[in-house]
Amino acid sequence: MLTQDKEYMADYALRTEDFMSNKTVVESVKDQFASEALAGQNHYDFFYEQAQYVDGSAIVGEDFQIGVILAQLVNEYLEGNYTYDETVEELKARVKSAYPDLTTD
Repeated sequence: MLTQDKEYMADYALRTEDFMSNKTVVESVKDQFASEALAGQNHYDFFYEQAQYVDGSAIVGEDFQIGVILAQLVNEYLEGNYTYDETVEELKARVKSAYPDLTTD
């Protein structure tokens, strides 16, 4: 629902002040914010303007899965399972395992 149901996304955005990834939803709610945490500023309006400059064309097939691997490793690092250096090496190893043709150095 958080990524497909536009009504739910709009309600969620207004309730949590989280920025949504759906342009139609953002356009429908962007003028309704005055964040108490930001002294009345409309962060949605700011992020809406900045989102116009995001170019997703550089994302390739492997990027999503590598992002998943990285997110999992960050959680494992935060749980204390790895040191920083071990996390970097584990990231390289997992990416190499998933995509043997990629260079990880």
